[in-house]
Amino acid sequence: MMPTPQPVYFIDFEASGIHPESYPIAVAICDCTWHFTALIQPMPYWTYWSYDAQDVHGITREQLMAEGTAPHELAIRLNQRYHGKALCSSNPVDAFWLDMLFEAAGVEAQLDLKPLEAWIGPNAAAEVLRLMPSHSAHNALSDAQALERAYATWRIANASNTGNGGA
Repeated sequence: MMPTPQPVYFIDFEASGIHPESYPIAVAICDCTWHFTALIQPMPYWTYWSYDAQDVHGITREQLMAEGTAPHELAIRLNQRYHGKALCSSNPVDAFWLDMLFEAAGVEAQLDLKPLEAWIGPNAAAEVLRLMPSHSAHNALSDAQALERAYATWRIANASNTGNGGA
């Protein structure tokens, strides 16, 4: 019997708001030894901006314009680093942000993003999410790392409870 694949890479996005015209503004991916983070420079047609969201994540549109990475460059970098890999997210909307980023870049994603539930099932995912801090940092890297830590804690507890390595 093949072992159940386990997530290795954890991803989180921040966005310009929660409006249908919102767009991704920051992304972070981490594993147990390394992390990647980038601000995303808005496309000219990405115009919606929520100052309420800005108050939460602390990133300004001006900061994105000055310090952000262009979607095309970012998509190429993500494909190079994570080609053929599957990334794990605590929020299914992150797949939407990833798709939006790659669509804006005009690049086909060569990586996959799966919600935590797809990796370990809904009941186990709920257990992992309960292990995360009750208040999100609304910082892509902090949130991705929180998911990674919660998953590792759950996996260790699951392995000791079942004796099968959590798979």
